[in-house]
Amino acid sequence: MDSLLNIVILNPHLDDSNAILFNSIYGFNGTCDSYNKVLSRNVLELSSIGITITGIVNDNLKPQIMATDPRELRSLQRCSEDTLLKTIIRVHCQCHVVSLSMKDLTITCFLENVEKTFV
Repeated sequence: MDSLLNIVILNPHLDDSNAILFNSIYGFNGTCDSYNKVLSRNVLELSSIGITITGIVNDNLKPQIMATDPRELRSLQRCSEDTLLKTIIRVHCQCHVVSLSMKDLTITCFLENVEKTFV
């Protein structure tokens, strides 16, 4: 299923730190290779106009992790010859981290209550 990928720029050091939509890719298929191509192209395009990207925020979709985590063999950092792309870090989306933490906490509390009730 094709979808939409938005490339958004955010600089938290600016007074007006609103996100800027840089690019929208329609018909994006969401594979690791697609992420690598789109991210590489957009990061290098931004670099050519004086904007240096140092980190990429994404959630925990496997293709996103594979494309942006430097520990992954297929990541853009490992597959690229470009020095800029090799230095980009992956930043976990804090909304997803909190959501997953709350889900884990809920499950843990539930299991502890089940254990207390039946053991």
